[in-house]
Amino acid sequence: MSRGGTIEIEQEQTISAKCGTAVHEWAHELLHKNDRGQGKQQRELEAEAVAFAVLTYYGMQPGSQFYLASYGITGEMLSATMQTISTTARQIIEWIEGGAAKEEEEAGDAGLQADQAA
Repeated sequence: MSRGGTIEIEQEQTISAKCGTAVHEWAHELLHKNDRGQGKQQRELEAEAVAFAVLTYYGMQPGSQFYLASYGITGEMLSATMQTISTTARQIIEWIEGGAAKEEEEAGDAGLQADQAA
């Protein structure tokens, strides 16, 4: 759940569920911060489908089918928004991957500086 830009994650959740919650709420921020006049069902479809795509990319097992079923999401609804889901999932994955690459680069730079100082 997110409130005022802060994501709240239940500590009892599995790692996969925690990641799913974080990505779901992140997708809401990216897609729905500027209201496009969508109903709750459409917003939840997009956010959860993005979370499903990102978690699946990283080999995690999301429980998205149950969440989506609770909102009465149909295959046709999902198909109609695949471009939005794909674009947003790719954006999140690229950010994650870019952040990991940047951390590796910074760690390498720190190691090089330490070697040069010695």
